[in-house]
Amino acid sequence: MPNTAQTPLVKAFIKRWTPYLIKAIVVLGLFYAGIQTAPTLEPVPFALFWIVLSFIGAVGIAYRAIIRKTLKRYKFQEGEMFYRRNEGRWIAVVGGFFLSAASMATLILEAPKWDGFEWGLVAAAVIAYVVIYLCIEKKYGKQYTPLFRTASVINWSRGIITGLLVLVYIGLSAVFPQETCNSVEEAFSEAWQPYSNSPTAIIFETEKLTGFVNGLTVYALSEAQTFSFVSYLIIRGILICSSFYAVANLLSFCSLELSEMKRIVVPLCTEENVSSNIPIQKYYVMVAAVGPALLLVAFLIGNHCTAQAINSDGLTWVDKFVEEKKEVAIYVVDGHYKEDQLQIGVINESRRVSDAVRNVSEDKEQNFD
Repeated sequence: MPNTAQTPLVKAFIKRWTPYLIKAIVVLGLFYAGIQTAPTLEPVPFALFWIVLSFIGAVGIAYRAIIRKTLKRYKFQEGEMFYRRNEGRWIAVVGGFFLSAASMATLILEAPKWDGFEWGLVAAAVIAYVVIYLCIEKKYGKQYTPLFRTASVINWSRGIITGLLVLVYIGLSAVFPQETCNSVEEAFSEAWQPYSNSPTAIIFETEKLTGFVNGLTVYALSEAQTFSFVSYLIIRGILICSSFYAVANLLSFCSLELSEMKRIVVPLCTEENVSSNIPIQKYYVMVAAVGPALLLVAFLIGNHCTAQAINSDGLTWVDKFVEEKKEVAIYVVDGHYKEDQLQIGVINESRRVSDAVRNVSEDKEQNFD
């Protein structure tokens, strides 16, 4: 019998997907390890972790932008203004990085709350992505010219794996629904805040805001689960969608071959395969480095200013805002105040307003007299 392991098809499969598997293990391993330690990271390590994940995600975004520019190149007359502008990539690369940074920030803040439920889906997505990619390539690959085939298949695969993860998550949420809470005050107390003791000041402050939002979310899900289980499942799916999309974007990076990544740092190339003889342009490398450098500087400056505000004022505007909004939510939803002192303060404020209105009325009467 022939050794099937030696067939050209199997060899091609191994050659194509072994690098993907290695990259996926490294990237998701880095992601998992970083998430487990992120709540305890100092400002510089935290910023570097965020930047690395953002850069990985940005590669896929920049690659899509470069492919779109390559397609548009056929529309423009060489040497004219539109043609020259299309050759640039500042917005595509730098803008793509900050778009990725926003997506990864959401993921970094959300992922520490995950348990085996979510991490199991992420691990399964590594293999599921390969299956989806191969199916899309087989069914629709011939619809695209070779130059645009890889980018198109990756786009399809990213969207489908995101949708699949969300659907499976919704299905598991139906089998294992979250526990309900009886009040918004209870929801605030039960909302887990993994970054509540973070040594990074800006993350410490951000967690107060996200903790407030998470408390409202927990209560809203509890109420939805009670009155409409379908609505509860839909809301949970919507909330997790952006996180799973960010994971799918990381997998898309892993599936991108080095020759295709090279398109980001060389002049626009309309050849099916980027020649190894085309040198990487230092200018484009510098453009790719602008986003990470700006994010690092902005993060450290913002963290320094936040730390100074905490040390000088003690009670920051975030504390005041969150406590005020929590009390309003507890009063409106639960029908009572959390602290008597706040209730007294509200009563005193009401009296002050009443006195002011009465004084204005008396002044008007005197004027009329």
